[in-house]
Amino acid sequence: MNLPSQFVQRVTSQLGAEVDALFDALHEPPPVSLRIHTGKFEGSLPLDSVPWANDGYYLNHRPVFTLDPLFHAGCYYVQEASSMFLEQAVRQVGATEQPLKVLDLCAAPGGKTTHLMSLLHRESLLVSNEVIRSRAWILVENVIKKSGTNTIVTNNDPIDFGVLGATFDLMVVDAPCSGEGLFRKNRDSINEWSPENLNLCSQRQRRILTDALPSLKVEGYLIYSTCTFNPEENEEVVRWLITEHGYELVDLEFDEAWGFTEVNIMGSAACQAFPHRVRGEGFFLAVLRKMQPSKAVPQVKLVEKKRRPKKRSRARCGSCEPEIAKPVQHSFEKVTRRKSKEFEPWLNMEGEWLQFVARGDRAYAFTKSHVEQLLLLEERLKIITVGLPVGEWKKHGFVAAHGLVLSELFNEEVFPSQNLTVKDALRYLRREPIETSLPDGVGVVAYEGHRLGWVKQIGSRSNNWYPSEWRIRMPLPEVEPWSILREE
Repeated sequence: MNLPSQFVQRVTSQLGAEVDALFDALHEPPPVSLRIHTGKFEGSLPLDSVPWANDGYYLNHRPVFTLDPLFHAGCYYVQEASSMFLEQAVRQVGATEQPLKVLDLCAAPGGKTTHLMSLLHRESLLVSNEVIRSRAWILVENVIKKSGTNTIVTNNDPIDFGVLGATFDLMVVDAPCSGEGLFRKNRDSINEWSPENLNLCSQRQRRILTDALPSLKVEGYLIYSTCTFNPEENEEVVRWLITEHGYELVDLEFDEAWGFTEVNIMGSAACQAFPHRVRGEGFFLAVLRKMQPSKAVPQVKLVEKKRRPKKRSRARCGSCEPEIAKPVQHSFEKVTRRKSKEFEPWLNMEGEWLQFVARGDRAYAFTKSHVEQLLLLEERLKIITVGLPVGEWKKHGFVAAHGLVLSELFNEEVFPSQNLTVKDALRYLRREPIETSLPDGVGVVAYEGHRLGWVKQIGSRSNNWYPSEWRIRMPLPEVEPWSILREE
């Protein structure tokens, strides 16, 4: 590994005699870790646990996760161990104990969002945002695989949240950075490193925070993190939040045996992970509390979304009526009990905490206490999906969504199901034809009891309904594929 000379000089100044240990660690293979999604995968694995994350585990090698059906069933998320330290911050600010409004501002591909989905109170509201459209769709896929009813996925610039004013109790900003902590995992980040790029990253981080932080309530918490060692992107950004914006740095408690380093900033401590001390990659995290209102709320002219015009009760006269306007995007609305009777039995509805909402022909299950907030947010934000996708009204009836079959709320007694062998499961995930013994109609296929998706049986033919955009594209190997169930 050919490290930039200016990077070597700076980390030598940071670490002194320890710097050789860091360089040695950067030449070693990175640890491989994942986080189990409890509720989908019960029990523990015969592996080393990530000590700062209840559901985190280290693997003994890096397998091809694509070849494990349980990965596609949403049983776990492959996540770097150091970044799971988010769990400690969330727990220690009390965010697991009561319903809160939470924003994950820079959320793709979804590691921290799915972690938050596991940690937050089920009646919390989680808005998960990604500004880059293509990455936002990757975020949607991972959110659907985790499955929950309290999450809204958006595709907005940070300033769009600042316009909302004080809305959120907790904000997570895993800021885009120079990526020094991932040098051994992503060699491209070494080639992109330069002092000029560091400065650009620092400026971008401050712009993101300046634009979005007006949406954090006074006395709310900001969790700020990066995957770099660079003080300009870490300590200096925190110091700027304290001195220029009146934030207060919150000390976090953690076991010294974990290897995290306390970074003193104006008398309080943030946390830094170095790969030679922690079994993980480079990572920085600070928790700050907002002590005063933001100096200024961004002013952006809002364009009100038009609702779909009502159908006319008479035929259009081409000579005397204006040209029909282009279709506009549907708005969310509550689904009536009469309209939801068709699919309500497909879910195990616990109490009265869920509400069905629809946008156009698509229905979702969403946390009832936040429906009104959803209706307000859609006037300001570009919402991609919400809660649990239930299905879609089509010409010949209501068709269930793929996300429904992956959900813990799915009622397994409604549809027939069949377990597949690992090879048939992978063929199904490639969207290839498979043979089943299911009765005619819509059914479910699974692997080791974990649901993979829908099929429609018509006589001897089984139509594969796995989402085409999610399908496995790599060729299947001749050898037995890897599975987390056989990891030792």
